[in-house]
Amino acid sequence: MVSGALLLHSDITTNGDRKSDGDIDVMGDERCGEAVTIKYEEPTTDIIGAPDLYIDRGSTINLTCVVLYSPEPPAYIFWNHNDAIISYDSPRGGVSVITEKGETTTSFLLIQKAKPSDSGRYTCNPSNAQAKSITVHVLNGEYPAAMQHGGQAHHRSSHLYCLIFCVCLLLLSP
Repeated sequence: MVSGALLLHSDITTNGDRKSDGDIDVMGDERCGEAVTIKYEEPTTDIIGAPDLYIDRGSTINLTCVVLYSPEPPAYIFWNHNDAIISYDSPRGGVSVITEKGETTTSFLLIQKAKPSDSGRYTCNPSNAQAKSITVHVLNGEYPAAMQHGGQAHHRSSHLYCLIFCVCLLLLSP
């Protein structure tokens, strides 16, 4: 009996039939007497924090794209902003990419001093896996509806109340 798993590229040609996502039945030589089921994983792409990222103006945007189950590291990963390929030597400046290739490939897009024009849809587009997107919202100190609680905006004063409460606890403790 054959057991174990084998990672295959999803576009492999076999003389078998694909039973379901992740399984292929391969019929070998009739003298062998056994059919073998090969397990495989489809390459996947994920952006940490997707689908939305909220960041303050002036902060550094750090988008992290992870490519998993790829038979080999992608030859390249393009990053797009609103469907246009990001140029790392654009006049905007402060844009860089770090890509670590391996069994799991990770690409970091760093954009320094975020401004409202940096808001929009960012897409990580690896050469050998599906693209994945995230929407970035650069805030000017406002609180977006998605971060509101109980129909009321989250106020900065809540931090002050928390601080006062902690000081009271310290004063009342023996």
